Amino acid sequence: MTSEKCSSLAVVVSGAAEGPTVLLRADMDGLPVAERADLGYASSNGNMHACGHDLHMAALAGAVHELYRRRDEFAGDVLAVFQPGEEERGAALMIAEGVLRTTGRLPVASYGVHVLSFAESGIFYCREGAVMGATIIFDLEIVGRGGHAARPHTALDPISISALVVQAVQTYVAQNSSPADPVVVTVGSMVAGTAANVIPSSALLKVSLRAASTERAQTAYEKIIEIGSAICCAYGLRMDSEIQVRVGPTVSDRAAPSWSAGPPPNSTAPHPTRTSSSRR
Repeated sequence: MTSEKCSSLAVVVSGAAEGPTVLLRADMDGLPVAERADLGYASSNGNMHACGHDLHMAALAGAVHELYRRRDEFAGDVLAVFQPGEEERGAALMIAEGVLRTTGRLPVASYGVHVLSFAESGIFYCREGAVMGATIIFDLEIVGRGGHAARPHTALDPISISALVVQAVQTYVAQNSSPADPVVVTVGSMVAGTAANVIPSSALLKVSLRAASTERAQTAYEKIIEIGSAICCAYGLRMDSEIQVRVGPTVSDRAAPSWSAGPPPNSTAPHPTRTSSSRR
């Protein structure tokens, strides 16, 4: 099954008898980063799977092949979903098109994995509750007045004020992000101006915000807008904001981790990031 609105793909592997549907999901997104590795499989189109999604796709494709080979050993259906737009609206588009009803039954459980470069090889980690944070990706446009570099007093420089906004945002995060309820904010892009001797009229910041809950993310976003607007106002500039993407956290059902994995080997107490794991 393919989508009419995005580059998704859904594959069904049916077992030997009627039964429930279980969904397996892998994300497919690349990032607009040039891959500079001198390897035969390196991307050459200016985008790369810098977040490991090529491994996710390969793992799900391998699971489909193995499940098909062993289809006489289970009942029900496995719905393998290759999802684009991980931090955008890929899942929402697929759901709206009916991907969850592909087999005629809603899935009783959904599973996805994400590689971690800092985790021990050969271990699968999962836990109950929030696993990945809610995300808000937004633009901040600092609007001033352009001018010549020789006459800065006639302009309202958006670049210098953007620097103040970035610093203030990170100070807010450092002072208000609790280890028990963290907030992470990154200004991933600042674009302004075209020449060394021209003060531009505006600057554009692209920002991502992540928090453990939708409510915490919204509160932090509103505070960032308040701080940025106050700084711009103090210097006679204006700040406009626009949310590009808003997604909720990834939350594991209470039963799912215990079903998918046992406790850590040789462990007598849970670890905050390793409450359950499984060697395969």
